[in-house]
Amino acid sequence: MDVIKDKNIQISKFDNNVLNKMAKKFINAKIYYKPFINGDTPDILILEENKGVVLIEISKIKLSEYTIKDKNTFVSKETQDEILSPIKKLTNIKSNMFKSHIDGLLEQKVKSKGESI
Repeated sequence: MDVIKDKNIQISKFDNNVLNKMAKKFINAKIYYKPFINGDTPDILILEENKGVVLIEISKIKLSEYTIKDKNTFVSKETQDEILSPIKKLTNIKSNMFKSHIDGLLEQKVKSKGESI
């Protein structure tokens, strides 16, 4: 499996299983584990030329330990700390990629009237 990662990052057994499954599914893609993209850090980023980008967040949240404040925010029952939902985190990363990371992607989105491209 060819996964691009920082040499100082250890991959857990669970995350490694996910990476192995993604490597089998995305044979010709580049798979990045915990990439740092101008402050954004998805767990897995998959790039496949002429096909697109896949963002994956491996959530280890135990929902029984949180209440849902709104559809984007979870609150810890123990500490009252707020965290973004995994879906909201990925939505923010996608928005940032459209805004600043990928030349021409925002223009393509506008041409397609905001639909997924």
